[in-house]
Amino acid sequence: MNKQEFVTVLRQNLSGIDDYEFVNDTVNYYQDYIETRVRKGEMESAVLEELGEPRLIAKSIKASKSEIVKAAESKVEPEQKAKIPFGYRLFSEFM
Repeated sequence: MNKQEFVTVLRQNLSGIDDYEFVNDTVNYYQDYIETRVRKGEMESAVLEELGEPRLIAKSIKASKSEIVKAAESKVEPEQKAKIPFGYRLFSEFM
């Protein structure tokens, strides 16, 4: 698998998330991460192997996002739920 295939599979597996900006930010994060490591002299294949399967990464992101939304909604009064921002940044968990 190369970077483009990785990104394509990741995007396909994040397709169930309705927040288009979040999906793009996530895909861009991983694309930039791979490119940065390669620019620093690492082999693309080694970086991809270290990251693991993009399908599993997407599954983890979806589960984390779902848990964050549930936790945020459970701590807010019903009239405030509409104000919860949906574009969460989970990237720090994956670094």
